Amino acid sequence: MEHGRRLPRWLPPAAILAALLLIAVLAGSLWVRSFQKRVFTEDAVMVIAGEIRDAASEDPSLGQREIEARITALARASVIHASFDEAGRPLDLYGKPFRIIWEARGDGPAVTCTSAGPDGKLGTRDDIAFATDGG
Repeated sequence: MEHGRRLPRWLPPAAILAALLLIAVLAGSLWVRSFQKRVFTEDAVMVIAGEIRDAASEDPSLGQREIEARITALARASVIHASFDEAGRPLDLYGKPFRIIWEARGDGPAVTCTSAGPDGKLGTRDDIAFATDGG
């Protein structure tokens, strides 16, 4: 005597295939988001470095507040992708502040803008940086 219905033989392989397809789609989606974050951050550090180089050329006493104000203006104008902390300071898409180092040179300021990248730690292989030469 049979107590219930039997599942068709094709259902388990179809269910497995559907689960694998769902996993592949989700993994692909995560990869695309990760790639997109990296590309947007690469663009941001390049634009920020150029902006700060120009600002430091105009004002050799450029300070941290002015730098943050410039980055904030770029983000608010949708020129770069960035987020903000509770105090309104600009952050990269990984939630960390951009590091800006600039030095005056005879031919103009040299600027390096760095994002700590996905691991959130500066000085590691996944950092995203762009440097300008003076002038």
